[in-house]
Amino acid sequence: YDKDTDGKPFSGPNDFAPDKDGGVYFTGSGKGGPLIDASAYYIGKDGSVKKVAGDLHNANGLVMSNDGKILYLVETEDNRIIEFDVSSDHSLSNRRVFLRLDDLFPNQPHI
Repeated sequence: YDKDTDGKPFSGPNDFAPDKDGGVYFTGSGKGGPLIDASAYYIGKDGSVKKVAGDLHNANGLVMSNDGKILYLVETEDNRIIEFDVSSDHSLSNRRVFLRLDDLFPNQPHI
């Protein structure tokens, strides 16, 4: 797997989280710039690839909850962890901030 759903090479593929259906979520960290635009993808057990989230800011690290209902993803550039609800069709919805690391460690370097 070397191309995204638009047929373009993945930009900085990084980190993965398997699900209970035999598929895998993974991040494409994105290209450098003033704002690093990244995406998350899902590869199904059948080999199909779909983009499940965009407009991520330097996505780096993700993990699935034990019950498979929430996907947590680190946005390094924004110094936070976001979470998504995971649907039965493997799509992601209800993006929200789970944790702002600045709130835990004020005036500290970003991750």
